[in-house]
Amino acid sequence: MKKIKLLIFCLLALNTLKSQTVTEIITDRPDATESAFTIPVYKLQIEGGFEYSRNKETVEYLLNSTQERSDINIKTPTLLLRYGLNDITELRAGIEYITNKVEYSKSPDINSNSGDFQNLTIGAKFKIGEAKGWIPESAVIVEGGFPLLVSKTSKSIIPSIVFCFENELSDRLSLTYNLGAEGEGEDGSANLLYTISLGADISKNVGVFVENFGQRNIQLNNVPVSYIDGGLSFLAKNNLQFDVYGGTRINKNTNEFFVGAGVSYRIPN
Repeated sequence: MKKIKLLIFCLLALNTLKSQTVTEIITDRPDATESAFTIPVYKLQIEGGFEYSRNKETVEYLLNSTQERSDINIKTPTLLLRYGLNDITELRAGIEYITNKVEYSKSPDINSNSGDFQNLTIGAKFKIGEAKGWIPESAVIVEGGFPLLVSKTSKSIIPSIVFCFENELSDRLSLTYNLGAEGEGEDGSANLLYTISLGADISKNVGVFVENFGQRNIQLNNVPVSYIDGGLSFLAKNNLQFDVYGGTRINKNTNEFFVGAGVSYRIPN
């Protein structure tokens, strides 16, 4: 009887220890900023969702008149798979399908509707430093975007590198920021990328963020494209998170905006 009691006690202790070591899911969505943390070892994380964006602008029509042009993009799905290879490395693969609609207010006969897969991104995230005081948690993401055989428009391999940093400002506030670069198609040009996101936990299960992100083409030396957005995430379980977000472009006289939602799930827990 004593042996049975001892066995039961050991099983309960192991189960308690296991429950204490289960960490809450940390995702790379819904904001554009990538986290500075890698996936736990031997776990697979699936992050998916959809996004709707629209840009309205005034264009020429006939002689001295104008008309409204609306560009609508629907990303469904946006999918990212992340797998923890070891304590400092995760493998990553992502894909998007984008439906594009172009509508004119006065000449609907030239409206268009098309859809295509974007490049398949394959790469890895490497942990490169731990947080200590004001020194941030840090990681680097190295990826390549590879055109699919079924893609009608994407024909070039696009490399990218992004450095990720995160500072814990308090028990409820964190500041995450990225700096990076990516190629841009067959012309060989490159874009510099930046993001900065302030996140806050307003309860045990609900978090919010506000973010600024943008990019600038190095060769063209043009005005950076800049956006501001915000959103909310809900932690349903330690390994299950739902999110919603929305934002707009801020440095051009345009009516561009975007909204989206998604879910992230980690297996095993």
